[in-house]
Amino acid sequence: MMFPEISEEILILVLGLGFSMLWVAARAGLWKRWYWRQRRSVYPYLPIGLLFLIYPYQEDLTNLLQVPMIFVRSLPWLLALIALWWIVLPPSFIKPRWVRWVERHPDKVYQAMAESVGRGEVWQEHILSQEAVDRWAKSLSRSRR
Repeated sequence: MMFPEISEEILILVLGLGFSMLWVAARAGLWKRWYWRQRRSVYPYLPIGLLFLIYPYQEDLTNLLQVPMIFVRSLPWLLALIALWWIVLPPSFIKPRWVRWVERHPDKVYQAMAESVGRGEVWQEHILSQEAVDRWAKSLSRSRR
């Protein structure tokens, strides 16, 4: 069976759009399960997606922006460094609001939340607002006593 030939440029663009859209979905709160599985896995998706989107067009960007080629050639490296930064120490401005609400609680409470999710308990209803997260945290801290 022959597979259709796929242009490398198209494949790179699809990867770029895919990573970028996954980040947008996670940031918008449409996809929440990622957080409890691998807390920092989604944060670098945006810079990685942008890296894939600009990489094939470096020469075109140089001409369009009328900047030296060294500037455009450094963009993939800069995006790779940003992706690494967002994995190691993600800044709060890239985190979805509900994640910031959850992470405000002490480590013991946060651990109880993670354990609750790990046991398969319903948790999505607990992250709809700051108040809901606080009620969840309070109920978990009472149950740990």
